[in-house]
Amino acid sequence: MPSVQETAYPRLKSNITLKELTAIYTPTTEEIGFAQQSTATGSSTRLGFLILLKTFQRLGYAVPTQAVPASIVRHIATAASLTVSQRELAHYDAAVTRRRHLSLIRDYLHLHAYSPTAKTVMEEAIRTAAATKQDLADLINVAIEELVRQRFELPAFSTLTRTAQQIRAQVTTTFYRQVHHRLNLASRQQLDALLTIGKDATLTSWHDLKQDAGRPTLTHLQAWIDRLQQLSQLQANKTALTGIPELKVKHFAEEAMTLDAARMKQMESAKRYPLVLALLGVRYARTLDDLAEMFIKLMQQMHQKGKTALAEYRVQTQSNTDELIATLRDMVLAYQQEGDREQRFAAIESVVGTQGDTIVEQCDAHLNHAGNNYFSLIQNFYKSHRATLFRLLEVLPLRFSSQDKTLETAIQFLWEHRNNRGINLSTISIENAGTESETRVQRLDLSWIPAKWWHLVMGQRARVPMPESVNRRHFEVCIFSHILLELIDRYLATTFCYGCNLGPAQTAVSLQDFDRRQVSHVHQRHIDLDKLQAAITIVIDSYNRFNLPKYWGTGDRASVDGTKWDIYENNLLAEYHIRYGGYGGIAYYHVSDTYIALFSHFIPCGVWEAVYILDGLLHNQSEIQPDTIHGDTQAQSATVFALAYLLGITLMPRIRNWKDLTFYRPTKAVRYKHVDSLFTDTVNWELIETHLPDMLRVALSVKAGKINASTVLRKLGTNSTKNKLYQAFHSLGCAVRTGFLLQYLNDAQLRSTIQGATNKSESFNHFVQWLSFGGEGVITSNNREEQRKMIRYNHLVANCLIFYNVFEISRILNELRQEGYPLDTDAVATLSPYWTQHVNRFGVYDLNLDRCPPPIDYDLQVIPDIEPEIPVPENGS
Repeated sequence: MPSVQETAYPRLKSNITLKELTAIYTPTTEEIGFAQQSTATGSSTRLGFLILLKTFQRLGYAVPTQAVPASIVRHIATAASLTVSQRELAHYDAAVTRRRHLSLIRDYLHLHAYSPTAKTVMEEAIRTAAATKQDLADLINVAIEELVRQRFELPAFSTLTRTAQQIRAQVTTTFYRQVHHRLNLASRQQLDALLTIGKDATLTSWHDLKQDAGRPTLTHLQAWIDRLQQLSQLQANKTALTGIPELKVKHFAEEAMTLDAARMKQMESAKRYPLVLALLGVRYARTLDDLAEMFIKLMQQMHQKGKTALAEYRVQTQSNTDELIATLRDMVLAYQQEGDREQRFAAIESVVGTQGDTIVEQCDAHLNHAGNNYFSLIQNFYKSHRATLFRLLEVLPLRFSSQDKTLETAIQFLWEHRNNRGINLSTISIENAGTESETRVQRLDLSWIPAKWWHLVMGQRARVPMPESVNRRHFEVCIFSHILLELIDRYLATTFCYGCNLGPAQTAVSLQDFDRRQVSHVHQRHIDLDKLQAAITIVIDSYNRFNLPKYWGTGDRASVDGTKWDIYENNLLAEYHIRYGGYGGIAYYHVSDTYIALFSHFIPCGVWEAVYILDGLLHNQSEIQPDTIHGDTQAQSATVFALAYLLGITLMPRIRNWKDLTFYRPTKAVRYKHVDSLFTDTVNWELIETHLPDMLRVALSVKAGKINASTVLRKLGTNSTKNKLYQAFHSLGCAVRTGFLLQYLNDAQLRSTIQGATNKSESFNHFVQWLSFGGEGVITSNNREEQRKMIRYNHLVANCLIFYNVFEISRILNELRQEGYPLDTDAVATLSPYWTQHVNRFGVYDLNLDRCPPPIDYDLQVIPDIEPEIPVPENGS
């Protein structure tokens, strides 16, 4: 069941600014005149009419005056010069006159009352949307949009929810039956077999199907290749899902993942088979992804072992290298001796003696590794993997990102010679052999082979236009290494594409040799929110190893803030007002006091942001684990203070609107000498004590990940005399908040720290949006999941640039120190990694994986022999 806050259903804000009151709820002269014409004498009736009119304008449906916030009532009364008591307004809600007024207001606003016709419009809109959407909130949003477009009054939120549930169930049932009818008896028996324990087995194939991949080892790779081949045999039935929207298939698979074999067998067959097929398709795609990821990691391990072997080789052959240098020195000295040419050559010969062949052999061995070339040493680690890698080559459907087919042709050539054990493979074919028209034809274009591989693969250093053969072993490793680079290329290009909001088409223009369809495929099939967060966590943990950020913060504090992103109006996360526009969503970031962003959300504009303030800390899996959180004024809610306290999180928001805050005494008898006038209420300790076990159970559920903190805070966001748990949380929060308010008033350094932390969040908001320079800063997708992925991509790109900036700043500061420039700790503490002047956002980009970045020295000292001290920032810069 979605909450009203998760949808576009219009609602009145409890906390409304003066600017909003003036712009939205000030009746015009015409409206006041309309009220005078439509009502008899009496201030209460006229004010009730105006309140009904202005709230109907705002919401598109009528609400009783008792449900309208007092600030709105006072503003309308003041603007219309009316004075009415709350009791008089209550009579207006119950009066028959209100119904007549409501009809007049509908005519004035050119709206139709909710009727059977409106119900039909709503149902048709939901039915159409339910074919491609699954989330109830999305369906409700579509219904609202259509009702508004056709100028119908909105029904109650419960009516929208109930209708969306019913129609979604009907549409889903239709899909179930459609799939069921397409399967023949043999296919159904094959799918049912997955739910039965086979002979000599202890678990069902259904259980095995839901298991995730293990560590990237050769054994696990072999097992996963077997798994892919088994799943491939079951993919023949996937045609039964033809025409079913991908989002629906994904939902079927998610439901199937939660059910064991016993519960699946108890299910009606009409539903069981679609769920089984959906999970088979999703797990097949996931297995392909897992194999690609295992391949990447195993090949990277080989290359790392090659680098290690090269370092060991240099140590072992250091004496030979020294001898070669000594021999070269002696030869040069011999050549420089006095005498004629014959005498000098004789002197050189005396140096070389009979060791000429040995010297050349040692020189060749050294040259093989010139430029830190470790490629020849990979062969030692490749041998044990060869058979499995060729099996992988057989089952993986490789599609390359560029239109250049040279590498693809080389892979096909390699596959054709997989059983060849010779040293060399011929790359020349002879046509019309033994005749006058005999022609030598080059079977492969090998121009793509890099220089470091060339002499190993070809056996010669000079490039020739038509090589006759290749060294089979080195050629195989070269091919697999380039498949690795191709996969890495795709992930980098996709992250750049969506992290900078370019889109696949523009990325294909800006990045040469990339096809927009391949970039889009990687985004849709290979990358999800969890993988993006895992990548972000890796960057954060690496960033935390630098010394420089320790001058900016300890990592014990974080701040939160949201920034508005423009999105198209036809989606759930855009804030929608019936009369006033304003479409957008809020990206909500948790930023460490060391400047790196820890977590990100994407939420609707109308949602109370503070409910998400704790989620980021609880979902943060990085090594930076703050226990103190700073936020803007929305974070000063009592219920947020209470839940944060129970979770062991210190909440310290920036405080404004002091006149709206209440200070609570511990008991009525307590009095204070200088600040007693601040306290106007008393903590209800009895209520807190009574419901403390319930509150602790809620906190433990949040801590264990059983429920999100934001879900709890949404439920606790409404004051109700019937909700004792809310009242208990509120009372506890009031006590905790009062203690913080007193600390805030007394400690100027604390206020400065909070101001500096929130300023870091605001600076990050500008920084992250600056990097989303494509598409004029508008998130174009109407899919809620896609919108969240876009924010997460952008977060990842921002963190990567922060990482690079800290690396460069550390290097520059270290160079300045070595050159004798004095560095002041306070000056270093005022630096920021949100630099953008060196970034070229527009133009043609070159993705070159052969380019070697400089080595990263995490232990580089900025100021030697001084522990970083964290000064209190004046402005967060």
